[in-house]
Amino acid sequence: MATEFKLAVITSEFDRDSTDFFIDTNDAQEITSLRYIITTPTGQIKEDTSIPAQTVLTDGAVMAVRNGREVIRLKVDTATFNVKTGGPVRLTYLSSGVSNSWKYVPFKLVKEGEGFKLTDEEGSPVNKLFVKVNRHPIFGVIGIKAINYYFE
Repeated sequence: MATEFKLAVITSEFDRDSTDFFIDTNDAQEITSLRYIITTPTGQIKEDTSIPAQTVLTDGAVMAVRNGREVIRLKVDTATFNVKTGGPVRLTYLSSGVSNSWKYVPFKLVKEGEGFKLTDEEGSPVNKLFVKVNRHPIFGVIGIKAINYYFE
């Protein structure tokens, strides 16, 4: 039976939008797509995006764009990630738009029973992420300082 699994909720100090992060599976319990829904603080859906698993495997998935520029991208290691069991996942983020420097936070997508869950590298569960902005005294917000994560 095809199922959708909610992995995490992502919020940011930049805006008050909330992003619900899901994966969809088919009857064989294989990942078929990544989906995220961005909701405004008033509950209005701002964006509902579904990206096929094959696209995520080959190109990654853009998770956030600000001022026309990609700022968060999800990537998987195609050598070790698989749609049946999951594997390493990383969120790469623009640390500084001034110097065009990027950083990343490593996670794992883990098969658990008939579902999937998101964990940190040590295997601790993760279901909340918070994006902290990188501010410059002259330019203002120039990127992302960190992506903090926890389990609630």
